[in-house]
Amino acid sequence: MSWLPHSRTWEAYVKDSCHDTALSLLDSASIKDDVKAVLCMQRKPRGLSLFWYFLWCYKSSTSTIGNTLRSPDTLIIQKNLRMKEPDYGPWFSKFCVWRFGGAYNYVNGKKRELKRWTAEADLLFQKWQHLTIPFDVERLFYRQTRDVSPSLSTIGNTLARPFYHNTSSSPNRWYHPLQNLTTEQKKAAFSGCVNVDIVSCYTSIWWYEMGGKDCQLPHSMLLHPDHKEELYKLLMRDFNLTGRAAAKTLRQTLTSDYKNGHHYSHGVEWFDDLHRRILEDCYTYATVNELGRPSAHKVFTWLEWCIIERMLEAGDEVLLMHDGIIFKECNIPRLRAAAAPYKLQIERW
Repeated sequence: MSWLPHSRTWEAYVKDSCHDTALSLLDSASIKDDVKAVLCMQRKPRGLSLFWYFLWCYKSSTSTIGNTLRSPDTLIIQKNLRMKEPDYGPWFSKFCVWRFGGAYNYVNGKKRELKRWTAEADLLFQKWQHLTIPFDVERLFYRQTRDVSPSLSTIGNTLARPFYHNTSSSPNRWYHPLQNLTTEQKKAAFSGCVNVDIVSCYTSIWWYEMGGKDCQLPHSMLLHPDHKEELYKLLMRDFNLTGRAAAKTLRQTLTSDYKNGHHYSHGVEWFDDLHRRILEDCYTYATVNELGRPSAHKVFTWLEWCIIERMLEAGDEVLLMHDGIIFKECNIPRLRAAAAPYKLQIERW
């Protein structure tokens, strides 16, 4: 959703937002000088929209090569920044090297993967990476956003980003940076709050929503949340695993789509049969309920959000988590009733 009023230009918006970034007029002029020099422009850019966007992509990339790079998206630039190809084309040509060659255009409806940033990108963005991109500006860089509950500020997290975002691959799941904190960090940040998690969310969804409880395949009963530990023990035994964490990762594979669309075997017959059955049930569910292109991830995240929405009525939300919620306060009996038949883990931090 684009929330910038159509009557306002990006340049006017960025100018109004400069006070949030501590960006002085001198810095603004220096940035424009640098952009002009790097892109060999005849004149300085009038606004800083593309600079902010490319700086954000650059700072969001965690390595110089690999899938962790954040690729700039032409659809975001066209829709949210309202710019055309002659304006942004030189930026892609100068700063981006793409996997498998080619340019930045979409291929078969999918965005190209960024292979690495160029030396010119390193030169420009490393110089200015100390700048803080204001949340109001950053919000334009996502396909869709949703406001965070006001309760987040009442517990002292005034510096937290005030919105969630979703992605094209996860349109039914809302993300927030604070979700990436470790458990101990979350306990410290949200002290006094109530943390609620759906136990074994995806396998429980398969069990209750897609007929998993009627499945006759070997070991299918272990996907019920009450039997989670028995499933971990079986995975460790049959896959020769030494730790619970490895077993948990493997269990998550059961509810994950095949990589790159290719069917493959893990070498354990009951596991492969169960994985195949779960994906078939997901694809059938997606087709019957018109959820778009069959995808286990989209089915599970859509049903996950349906459960979360019911749970939100039971308390004062602070922050949404992937398969749970942090509440300031909540009515626990009402919460359990809203989530039924799903099992909840509830803990006051």
